[in-house]
Amino acid sequence: MQEAINSLIAMKEKDKAVFIGKKYGRLQCLPFVVKWKILCRCDCGNEKLIYRYDITRGHTKSCGCFRNEQVAAAIQTHGHSKRRQRSGEYESWAGIIQRTTNEENSEYRNYGGRGIAVCERWKTFANFLDDMGIRPKGFSIERIDVNGNYEKANCVWANAKTQSRNKRDSIWLTIDGRTLHIKEWSEISGTKYDTIHHRVTHGNSARESVFGK
Repeated sequence: MQEAINSLIAMKEKDKAVFIGKKYGRLQCLPFVVKWKILCRCDCGNEKLIYRYDITRGHTKSCGCFRNEQVAAAIQTHGHSKRRQRSGEYESWAGIIQRTTNEENSEYRNYGGRGIAVCERWKTFANFLDDMGIRPKGFSIERIDVNGNYEKANCVWANAKTQSRNKRDSIWLTIDGRTLHIKEWSEISGTKYDTIHHRVTHGNSARESVFGK
């Protein structure tokens, strides 16, 4: 076993020697290897673990910023904002603007009416797209802090499952320093969701609610 571990360490050291400091596209290889991945620093400043194969074969040339820049540049020529060709990214952005600034919008009272705003940078679609990137299929914009504003530090592309767990009336429990939604505690412990919900709403501690007394 020790011999195998030593062999793996030697392989990693060899990888470092081969790749360290080399530049591939916008990526510069750093002296950190995890299995088949190398930590790279992009010209934009981001650091990311990337498969060696993708780097050496030219499949990956940036942390993803290059693609986002291409998309942003395409706004003027490929119709992100043309009504008949509105992209999912543009629809998400337009929805944010509407529900935070338009008092006639049906959702305004839950957003702008509660004091939730859009940061100054995101009042321009190109900046929003540059920060958020392409929207994955089936995802929509989600605020990490449901009482916070729409800004890069507080937003992610999220699927419906994640969003349902981030509603204002959701219950999160912390046990041994780990904070999870009660649905996740139910999946981990095997205790029914309704049981945990009943216990916690009737004054039981987080641990008692999840694992019983």
